[in-house]
Amino acid sequence: MPTEREGRLVAVGRIAIVVSRYHERLTSRLLEGAQAACTDAGTAPDAVDILWVSGAFELGVTATAAARSGDYAAVVALGIVVRGETPHFDFVAGETSAALRAAASETLVPVVCGAVMPVDGCFVQPVHVHTGFFFQCLVSGC
Repeated sequence: MPTEREGRLVAVGRIAIVVSRYHERLTSRLLEGAQAACTDAGTAPDAVDILWVSGAFELGVTATAAARSGDYAAVVALGIVVRGETPHFDFVAGETSAALRAAASETLVPVVCGAVMPVDGCFVQPVHVHTGFFFQCLVSGC
């Protein structure tokens, strides 16, 4: 019979939250959810650093720098990439995901991807989820 393991929400040290300014109306709501999750875990507000970047493409390099710094127990990356009629989405979404994955695997610091990638410009409504650094997003209005 397999052994089941389940995580629980606990403070782990300093947290870096990297947030894209592009689509800030939405990323600011994701940021609120991330901050609420940190608070729920017992992380003091002054143990959370918010690092703003211009767009989703810059999340990876900033997350990597934060993880390599040795200052953070975990890094959360928040951004929005909207699929349109050009291949731009494929490049940005793919490279952002790859960069965040590389940041975690190269540094062994947990890097949580909170980059939301809705399709066809649908409105995205981030919802706070208090079970860790995971965020459900409801895509509506399509």
